[in-house]
Amino acid sequence: MTRGSQTLSVSSQEQIMARRPIVCMLLLWCLTGCTTWRVQNLTPQQVIDRWHPASVRVTTTDSSQFVLKQPRIAAGDSLVGQAGGVPDGVAISDVTHVAIRRFSARKTLGLIFLVKGVLGIIAAGRGPTVGSGDGLQ
Repeated sequence: MTRGSQTLSVSSQEQIMARRPIVCMLLLWCLTGCTTWRVQNLTPQQVIDRWHPASVRVTTTDSSQFVLKQPRIAAGDSLVGQAGGVPDGVAISDVTHVAIRRFSARKTLGLIFLVKGVLGIIAAGRGPTVGSGDGLQ
């Protein structure tokens, strides 16, 4: 594409590489953007039995929090699973809250508006394109 005596040339490969960080950021945010931790007003046993969650966020009596993946009740008195890839657990009597990931309409709407805004900024930054009828050849 030329504008007067100035030649503008950007390969499609360079355009793709320039957008890659933005796309990666949006995809990363999408993975967690539409859910939030919700505390359940049930016992750990009831939470596991009702929802069979892939992970739970546990809050203990000393206010510490950690996430257990593949949670289950062991020996009737312990909540066990994987924390950081290592087997871990806690006595049910030490658990004050159990939270599970649930859908969040607010975060979903925020994600939609963010994506639309970023795409709008990208489109505005590209300027006119070849063959768009803008007189540039």
